Amino acid sequence: MEIPLQPQDVYFPSPTSETLESLLISMLEKLPSLSACSTILDTQTKLEVPIFPLFKPNYFYLPSQILMQFPCFVPKDVDQGSTVTDYLPQERDRGITITSACIPLSWPPHQPHTPTQINLIDTPGHIDFSLEVTRTTRVLDSAILLIDGVAGVQAQTHTVFRQSQKHALPLVVFVNKMDREGSSVAGAVKSLNRLKGLQSVPVVLQMPVVLDGTALVGKATGGGGLEGVLDFVEMAVLTWNKDGSIVTKTPVSGFVDTLRAKGGKMVAEAGRLLEEATAGRIALVETLASLDEIIVESFFESSVNGDHLKLPSLEIKAALRRGTLSGKAIAVLCGSAFKNMGVQPVLDAVTDFLPSPDERPNAIAFGKNGQKLMVRPEDQELCALAFKIVQDEKRGPLVFVRVYSGKLDRAALLNSTQNKPERPSKILQMYADDFEEIPAITAGNIGAVVGFRYTCTGDTLLSSKPPHGHKGESLVTTLAQLDNISIPPPVFMASISPATPGKTAEKQLSEALTLLQREDPSVRVTVNEETNQTVISGMGELHLEIVADRIRTSYRVLCKMGNVRINYRETLIPPFLEPIKTTLEEIDEDEESKSDEPVETDETPKKKPTKSATTSDENYITATYEYKKEQESPGAKLQHALVTLKIKQLSEADEENLFTPKPTTPTTVTATTFTKYVDGNQITVLKSARKRKQATPIPTKKPSIASTTPVDSETSDDALVDTLITGIASALSSIRGSFPLVNLDVTCTAIDGPGVTLTSAREAAVGCVHRLVTRQKRLMALKGAPVTPIKILEPVMTLVVGVEDSYVGVVVRDLGGQRRGSIIELGSDGDDVGARSVVARVPLANLVGYSTSLRGLTSGSGEFTMSLKGYGVVAGDRESEARKDLLV
Repeated sequence: MEIPLQPQDVYFPSPTSETLESLLISMLEKLPSLSACSTILDTQTKLEVPIFPLFKPNYFYLPSQILMQFPCFVPKDVDQGSTVTDYLPQERDRGITITSACIPLSWPPHQPHTPTQINLIDTPGHIDFSLEVTRTTRVLDSAILLIDGVAGVQAQTHTVFRQSQKHALPLVVFVNKMDREGSSVAGAVKSLNRLKGLQSVPVVLQMPVVLDGTALVGKATGGGGLEGVLDFVEMAVLTWNKDGSIVTKTPVSGFVDTLRAKGGKMVAEAGRLLEEATAGRIALVETLASLDEIIVESFFESSVNGDHLKLPSLEIKAALRRGTLSGKAIAVLCGSAFKNMGVQPVLDAVTDFLPSPDERPNAIAFGKNGQKLMVRPEDQELCALAFKIVQDEKRGPLVFVRVYSGKLDRAALLNSTQNKPERPSKILQMYADDFEEIPAITAGNIGAVVGFRYTCTGDTLLSSKPPHGHKGESLVTTLAQLDNISIPPPVFMASISPATPGKTAEKQLSEALTLLQREDPSVRVTVNEETNQTVISGMGELHLEIVADRIRTSYRVLCKMGNVRINYRETLIPPFLEPIKTTLEEIDEDEESKSDEPVETDETPKKKPTKSATTSDENYITATYEYKKEQESPGAKLQHALVTLKIKQLSEADEENLFTPKPTTPTTVTATTFTKYVDGNQITVLKSARKRKQATPIPTKKPSIASTTPVDSETSDDALVDTLITGIASALSSIRGSFPLVNLDVTCTAIDGPGVTLTSAREAAVGCVHRLVTRQKRLMALKGAPVTPIKILEPVMTLVVGVEDSYVGVVVRDLGGQRRGSIIELGSDGDDVGARSVVARVPLANLVGYSTSLRGLTSGSGEFTMSLKGYGVVAGDRESEARKDLLV
C-alpha cells in the first residue's frame, strides 16, 4: 500500500527481530542477497540479490552502510579491517575480501510495511578469487551492480557483468561516489551502455542534489557538497542527517519553495532544480513506455490524460518491475555509500524491482540418460546444489547449499553427482562466521550443512527415495544432476614443503592441502615425480600467497613456498609419429629390456607407417595395455585387466591459434557411450567396451596371461566406468617429464580379461596412457624425427587495462613489445575524463608482476583485470625455458 506523501516524511529505523539483535553484525561488501530460511525471520517474501563489487576501497562502504540501517548493527571500521564478514586474518591484514560470507536481513525493518527477507553476501572483488563470485552467482536470482560515479565502467565491471549475464540475473545499478568532484550519473550510464552483451535499457531513477554554498549544480553531476538525491519516481528530494541514519523525503515543490525562500542566487537554482526534476520524470516515463505496453495504457487514462507528472508512482514501479524481471530494463540509482547517502533507496529497489526465487525460471536437472527434468520450487522431492565448502575448526566441513525444491532436513540424502549417500547431522543458518542451528532449509533458501562426508562444490543432493505416492520418473531414480559449477583452470603454481623435514610434518601438510582443496577447488595439488616436490596451483600470485598463509594460520602447519611459476600444459597435435598397438606389463620404459619389446597387433591401420611416417591420415594413436597382479595369498582374487585406448586431438586451435580447454562436467550417457570432460580433456568409455562372455587374448612374444574366464560380474558398470575415467584423467595430469595434458579425446574401446577389478582396470588405464604418450616422446627424441606432435602450451590472458589517455602509448608499447602481447582494442572508458581501455592478448608468463610495472608506467593511475582466454603453443626457442619449471 502506498503511503500518502506528506510535506516532510521522516524515516527512523526501528528494531528488527531478536535473531538479528543477537548477532555481532559488521559490514557487507558488495554482493548478493539470497533467500534465507523463513523459520529464522518472519517475512513475506524471500529475495536473492548480489551486490557486485569492484576492487576499490570505497565500494566496501555500501554493504557496511546497508547494515547500519539496523539498530542491532555494531559499527565497524572498513579502513581498519574490523568488519565481521571479512573475518579471516588474511582479509583483515590486507583489507580485502577473500571468501564470501552471508548475513540475512529483513527490509524494511519498520511498521506498517511487511518486511522482505534479503541475504547480503560479501564476495571478493580481486580477480585472484573470482571462483567465489562464480560459485555464488550460480545460486543467485538477481544482482546489484556498483559503478564508480567518476570513472564509470571499469575493467573489473566487465568481469562481474559477464558473471551476471551468464546466469541471466536481473540487475539494479547503483552509481557510487556521487560526493566526488567529477562524478556524473549521465557519464556512468553512457559507459554502462558500452558494456559488451548488455541487452537491457538503463532507466535513470535518481540524480544527485549538490549545493556548493551558492548554487545548485544540476545535470546529474555530483560533488563535495552532495546534499541529497532527487527521486523521479516519487518526485521528491531525499536528504540525510549527518550519519545517514535518518532520511527525510520532501516533495520537489516543497524543496523548491524552501530554496526560493532563501533568496538571492538560490531563486534561480530552485528553478533549475524544478526543470531538471520535470525533465527527468518525462525521460523516465518515456523510456518505460518504449518497453512496457501496460504503462502506455495507464498514461492515456482520464485521470492522467497524458501528463507525465500525474502518472502514479505505483504504476511506474510496476512497469519497472516488469521490465527488470523480463531483462528489458535496469533501474539506475545513485548516492554515496561513504556518506551513507542513497543506501535505503537501494534496499527499497531490491524489494520493489528484483525477483524472489519463485519468480525465476525453474531449474533444469539432467538424468543419467540425458533426459531433462524440470525442478520446481513447489515440488515435494528435494533437489539442492552444494556451491561452497568451508572448513570449520569445531564443526568440520560446512557445506553451503541452495535448495531448489523440497526441504532439506536431517533425513538421508543421495549425492547424485558421486552416487554416494549422505546424512546431515546439523543444519545451520549463516551469519558471516557465526551460525544458528535451524530445523530445515526450504525451497528457495540457502543454508549450511554439517556432516557431509563426500560432497564437493558443484554436487547435486537429492532425497534418498521418491516422495510417498510419487508416480513416474523421479529425480533420484534417474540420478538427476543440476548444472555443475565451472571451476577455472589454475594458471600459476609454486612448490610447497613443510618448514621442518620429517614424515610427521609431511603428513600434516598433506592433510591440510586435502582439506584446503575441498574448500577451494581452484587450488590443485600435484607431486612432481622427478623432483618429488609437492606443487600447488592457483589463480594468481596473491591466491597462492593466501593459500600458504592459510595453511600456516588456519591449519597450523608450518610450511614454506617456492617461487611462483606459470602452470604450463602439453597437448598432442597430429600428425603422430606412429600408430601404436602394444601389449606391455610395466609402465616404466626405462626398465624394459629388449626381450620385452611389444608386438604390434593386427589392429594397426591398413596403411602401416614406419616410425618416421608423416602421412596426413595419422590422426590418432591407440594401444592396449595389460595389467596383472598374481595372487598374494591362497584364495585371493587374480587382478588382471586389458585396456585399449584411442587418443586423438579434441579440437583444433581457434582463429587466434589458441586452445580453450572445456571445464569439467558430470558424466553424460548416450545409447553407446559414457562421456565426461575432465581438466580440459574428453574421456569416453564405450558401452560395448566390456567383454562379458570371454576375454580375448592379445598376441605377444610371451605366452598370453589372458584366458577365457568370464569378466568379474561383481564389478558394476557404473563403478567400472567411473574408475576408468578417473584413472585416465589422473594419468593425463601426471606423466613423468610432462606438464598436464589437455585438449585430448580419449576413448576406451575395450576392457577385458579374467578377474577385472576396479584396481586392475585403473592400473591398466593409467599404464596405457603413459605408454601412448611416452612412446611419442621417445620417437620425437630420435634423430631426424619429421614432426613434434607433443607441444607445450602456455596460458594466454585477455588483459583489460584502464588508463588515462596520456599513458595509452607507453602501455601499448610495453604490451606489444617485451610482453609479446597483441592489442585487440583501444576503447574509451569515459566521456570527458580522458580515460581509455586497452584490450590485449598476452602470455601469462609475461604478466608476472605486471601490477607493479603498470603503476610505474602510469604514475599509479592505471588498473587492469585479466581472464584466461586459452592456451597457445610455446615457440620453439622458449620450450627449453618452459621445461625448466618441470625440474624446479
